[in-house]
Amino acid sequence: PEATELYIDFTLLGGVTTERLHYTFVKRPSNSLRVIWLSDLGSFERYTFPFVRSVTEHSTTKPLELYSAELIPQCPSTEYQIELSSAYEARKMRMALSEISHRSVVWVESPEGELIAAKVEPTSSELFDAERLRPIKIKLLVSPENYSKLWN
Repeated sequence: PEATELYIDFTLLGGVTTERLHYTFVKRPSNSLRVIWLSDLGSFERYTFPFVRSVTEHSTTKPLELYSAELIPQCPSTEYQIELSSAYEARKMRMALSEISHRSVVWVESPEGELIAAKVEPTSSELFDAERLRPIKIKLLVSPENYSKLWN
């Protein structure tokens, strides 16, 4: 994929570079989703999940809460459950990604750069076992109107 590189040099008054940070910004590949969440330290983190494992439409009907018990209309609700899988990641990255499972809401970036709120569904992932590379999976719930914005 296309990438843009950015270098930031930290220099002292004498012109000596003390540190250089290197960032690579990669365009989001097709059939992937970029998830943004607020980290435990208060910073916004991003990770592009390269694999969409499944998309399932969930429809539920819940009774409306009314003051009268005589008539209880039903309120239909539809959401899309999106199961994402990371690349094979080392333990340190899996630990960072584990913060997603502790959030009730994260944001998913549309191809146009719009941030779309998504609820996180609890999943059981093997985040902390062994030092070997391993993917993690997360499940997000998105409303139908927001789901249509995620893919062109």
